Amino acid sequence: MQKKYESEKLKLEERAAFRRKQLAWAKYAEARNQTDVLAKALQEAWEKRNAAKAEMGEEHKKISSVSSNYRDTWEDYVRIRDYNNSKIRKLREDAEREHKEMQRCFDCANEESRFGNKSLAKVHFDNAYAHKKRRDEINDMIVKVCNENQKALQEAERNAPRADSTAYRAAKKKYEDARALHESIEAEFKQMKAKRDFLKAEFFSAKAEHDSFKKDLEGDFIND
Repeated sequence: MQKKYESEKLKLEERAAFRRKQLAWAKYAEARNQTDVLAKALQEAWEKRNAAKAEMGEEHKKISSVSSNYRDTWEDYVRIRDYNNSKIRKLREDAEREHKEMQRCFDCANEESRFGNKSLAKVHFDNAYAHKKRRDEINDMIVKVCNENQKALQEAERNAPRADSTAYRAAKKKYEDARALHESIEAEFKQMKAKRDFLKAEFFSAKAEHDSFKKDLEGDFIND
């Protein structure tokens, strides 16, 4: 009677262990499937992240190229402008000197005319007009150099527009979003993987327990 009771108890324990094993398997299988799904999503997110990073890199290269051209072009313009401005200052000094000499010669000519020295007055008038001509020529040169500066400025503005960073900013935002998504899925994947491994260990523990009861049950059956 005692033996029959123990045998029935062993059967009940074996069945309970089997149910625990089956439940543990279901939980482990579900976690394993979810881990596989997340692994695939993680790979896709990684590929999108890399693609977005490459796109951002290309847009950055474009901006860098434009910025480099912008910098080089405007540096060339500044060199031309500074050189011409130095030339203009010197020409203006020369023009001022010629203007003063012209005035002095006119004053001398008028003075000699007042005293009746016509021939000497003519000499001073001729010199005054020579200085005037030279002054006007220098002023024409100043206008020409100023025009060169203006032309150089227009060339710089046409050849070196400022870089438009709109596409780069959009590509950067796309990459940051892709990186955030990848990191989020990666964290979720690691958590699920740890859960899967834990449930796997629980399943094998439940299996070992069931196998033990099953072995005892088979031994009990043989002894009967």
